[in-house]
Amino acid sequence: MRGFWCAFLLINLSDCLAGSAIHYLDSAAYARLSQLNDKADSEGLRALASELDRHREPGDHQLATLARAIADFRSDRLSACAERLDSLHRMASSMEPSVHAVMRRFRAGIRKHLGDHRGGMDEIIAGLEVADSVSLPHERVELLVMRAELLLDENRHEEALDALQSAQRLAERSNHARGQGMVRLNMGNLRYYQQRYEEAWKDYESAMRIASDGGYDRLAETALNNLGAVASHLDRVPLALQLFEGLLSTIQPERASLRAMLLGQIAYIRSTLGEGEQALRLFSESIAMSDSLGDRRTAADTRQFLASALWGLGRRKEAIVAMNEAIEGMIAAGDVSMQVLAREALWRWYEAVGEKDRALHEARIVDQLDDSLQQARYNERLALAEISFETERKEQEIAAQKQALDLAAAEDRRKRLQRNLSMTAAAALVILALLLWRGLRARTLLAAKERELHRKEVDQLLHESENKALHAMLNGQEKERKRVARELHDHIGSMLSTLKLQVDALETRLERNEPGPRARASDAIGLLDKTASEVRRLSHDMLGSDLSRFGLSKAMEDLCASMRVAGKLDVELKQSGMDQRLDSGVEMSLYRIAQELISNALKHAQPKNLVICLERSLGRMRLIVADDGIGFDPVKAHAGIGLESVEGRAASIGAVVHWESAIAKGTSVTVDCPIADD
Repeated sequence: MRGFWCAFLLINLSDCLAGSAIHYLDSAAYARLSQLNDKADSEGLRALASELDRHREPGDHQLATLARAIADFRSDRLSACAERLDSLHRMASSMEPSVHAVMRRFRAGIRKHLGDHRGGMDEIIAGLEVADSVSLPHERVELLVMRAELLLDENRHEEALDALQSAQRLAERSNHARGQGMVRLNMGNLRYYQQRYEEAWKDYESAMRIASDGGYDRLAETALNNLGAVASHLDRVPLALQLFEGLLSTIQPERASLRAMLLGQIAYIRSTLGEGEQALRLFSESIAMSDSLGDRRTAADTRQFLASALWGLGRRKEAIVAMNEAIEGMIAAGDVSMQVLAREALWRWYEAVGEKDRALHEARIVDQLDDSLQQARYNERLALAEISFETERKEQEIAAQKQALDLAAAEDRRKRLQRNLSMTAAAALVILALLLWRGLRARTLLAAKERELHRKEVDQLLHESENKALHAMLNGQEKERKRVARELHDHIGSMLSTLKLQVDALETRLERNEPGPRARASDAIGLLDKTASEVRRLSHDMLGSDLSRFGLSKAMEDLCASMRVAGKLDVELKQSGMDQRLDSGVEMSLYRIAQELISNALKHAQPKNLVICLERSLGRMRLIVADDGIGFDPVKAHAGIGLESVEGRAASIGAVVHWESAIAKGTSVTVDCPIADD
């Protein structure tokens, strides 16, 4: 039976676990992915993905796909990013929660780029549900920031502020430094859009310091650019310069990328302040540092600023050369948007120096680049839309397949459950029948033992009762014999002795013929009459003449009358329902019991008042003898004052005796006797 239950539990446990997938996730690898993402290190992300490809765990495969998708996003390869995220999305039901939450955030970023804010919000809501289900505070912070960005694009500023405040509280509680920097940056954007430049300045400055301290160079770069924009509105360009130079002095040499970007910003500000020569030196230092790092994008941007500074200084040929070098770097970096802006500037400069053909050439290139840029953007949006459409179609197919599988699984579970329930019910019925049989058998045996025990107890009680009644009867008879003997010895014997003396004296007088024999004879006759009366009284006491002639009621009245002593003892008799006689044996026993109780009271209790009650009701006769004497403890004194004879007489007529007494509170004895009604 135990084996059956174990098998049943295993079956149901397997049903519960069916369809669930538990994947191993390398926490160290996920931490590396988060760090590389924070620093926007695309090459590091791709290297991590290649490393994870050598592992065999499903969780490692998910991490590798996510790392490549983030690298594509950081490199503006949004179509490739969308395809990788789509492949992850198809595994959402078995995906690790942390990977799932990050995947949702970047899918929301793709939707934001497409202008699909509704779709982006749906991704954010799904990601927040995942993050909340297993407590992922860092992922939740970044999802809330992305939500705020979507709301800002729709000018829903109050809702965006609520999302950012929630993200800030959570980032502070969870010590998520990059999350705090992202929140401050977007707070600054919100206030910049609302033209609250003072507050925006503080937010951007806070974001810059957080990013600088944490090594988040891309975030720091964005904050620095935004600070520069706010500085122009607040006329704080010198203050911005002081802030940037102070930050540069704290940046470690190994963070060359951030130092190069800061040098370029400082050089640009100095050029706007008219410090041309110093600005040119700083530009050259920034470009050299970017070239050594292989950072073509930053080097090209800095060369563009350098060209603008040279043009402002009137060094037009050098400016044109620097701008062409910047354009070459933009071409190498694949940055078409910046290339359009650079060529537009070059177009204007050629016109300014009178080189119309070159100006026309640049204008044509700008048109071509603008068209190609628009076409690229269109193609990218089209590709993303196709990916989105394909994703939705696949999701519908997967949903349909899942529904069919769920229905089949549900039917299979129903059949399995029905089978298991049938087996369980059958086993339960067998066990129940066995338990009922054992219980019934046990109850039968117990009932038989109880009946036997009860019979023995009853026999023992009857035996004890008979012995007690017999003992009490023998004691009563012995007491009665002693009392009669005392009466005969003390009264009748003394009277007969006196009578003998008087008869002897009378005989002597008669023999001597002395005078007065008649008087002596009269005395003897009187004494003889008195003796006869005493013998008759004793006989009446023994036979209960009043009791036999007039019944219990009259006998009790005579008994009570004989007990009263004025000023010393008051005896009160109360009777109820005593119109008819009782059985002579019952009357005799009750009378003797009353005599014994009264005798005990007078002998031991020292009462001043006695109350005797006779109460007859349907099927019952009750005798109560109560006194106001000194009382006793029934438990301690019961066996020592002759009360056993009372209980013995009561038991002989089927009566029950109840004793109530306490020290200094008197005694009340109740005798309840069953009787047969006429």
